Amino acid sequence: MLSDYTRINGIIPSVLRSCHGTSVQSRARDGVAGRNAGGGAKLPCMTSLPFILRDHRDELWRHWAESLDERVAADYRELVASPLGERMVRGFVDDLIACSEAEEYEVPALMRAAEEHVAADASRRLALGFTVADMVIALQTLRGAIIDVLVDALVLGEMPSFADSLLQLKRGDAFLDRLVCVTMTSSASDPAV
Repeated sequence: MLSDYTRINGIIPSVLRSCHGTSVQSRARDGVAGRNAGGGAKLPCMTSLPFILRDHRDELWRHWAESLDERVAADYRELVASPLGERMVRGFVDDLIACSEAEEYEVPALMRAAEEHVAADASRRLALGFTVADMVIALQTLRGAIIDVLVDALVLGEMPSFADSLLQLKRGDAFLDRLVCVTMTSSASDPAV
C-alpha cells in the first residue's frame, strides 16, 4: 500500500502538469480545447465563479429574462429582455470580477463605485415610472439565474472545487445583497418599497 506522501506526490504533480503543462491556446490549436492531452474529459483546473459567469453571460441574461414573472411589471420585464438588460448583466459581472480580482484594500472603492452606479440606474428607472419593488425582485431573480448558470457549468465540469465554489458563491451573494440594499434605499419616498 502506498503511503499518503507517495500518493500525494504522485497525484499532485500529474494534475499540475495536466492543468498547466499545455496552454488553452495550444490545446485549442491542436484541436483538443477543453480536453486533456490524451483527449479525455475537461481538465480539473481552478477557475472562479465570476469568470464562469462572464463566459456564460448570454446564458445568464437569457435565464434572468425568462425567470421574471408577473410579480415584476411587464414593462420592466421587457427592459430586462432588451439590450439594456444585457448591459445590466454585463455591468454586474464586470463589477463582480473587478471586486473578486482586486486587492483587499481596493475593494471598498470598487464597491462604492458599483453601488453609485446601481443607485444612479435605480434613480433613472424610478424617474421612468418603475418601482423599487420591480428592481429588487428583478435583482433577486438574477440570483436564481446565477444559480441556474452555475449548475449548467457544474454539469460541464467548469466549476472549481466544492469548497471554493461555496466560498465564491458566498462572496457573490454578499455582493448582490449590497446592490439590493442600495436599490432599496435609492428612494425612500417610493411607495412600492
